[in-house]
Amino acid sequence: MRVLQLLILMLATACAQTEREEPLATTGTLQLGGTKWQAEAIDGQQVGGSVQSTLEFVASDKVAGRGGCNQFGGPALVSGNTVRFGPLFSTKMACAENAAMDQESRYLKALESIGSFRLDEQGRLVLVDEAGAERVRLAKVEAKP
Repeated sequence: MRVLQLLILMLATACAQTEREEPLATTGTLQLGGTKWQAEAIDGQQVGGSVQSTLEFVASDKVAGRGGCNQFGGPALVSGNTVRFGPLFSTKMACAENAAMDQESRYLKALESIGSFRLDEQGRLVLVDEAGAERVRLAKVEAKP
């Protein structure tokens, strides 16, 4: 009986480790884990030139980024091409530019409404809400060597 309990414990531990080590998500050749993206459009509007909104998949269940003025982060649940973010937390520094605050507000609101993702023809990450409307389009930021 004790040997059986030990085997069950070892199997449960191995399964838990395997689950933690799997990549965040893969769609075709897209692996989100460890990738960083920069927003090009939010709700159909191009983002401001000097204002950057980013999204980084930092762990199997976490995202972080910059809204435009403040840093944000929070949980992410990804399965297949389904993705959900939030609740997201954010620092609360005031920006000198109203445009940056407006973009950040629209970006964070859009992220919390996302239901799925896909890649477009140019390799951009497209985040879509539950109704199928495109909310955010992001370009991949290549890692610096």
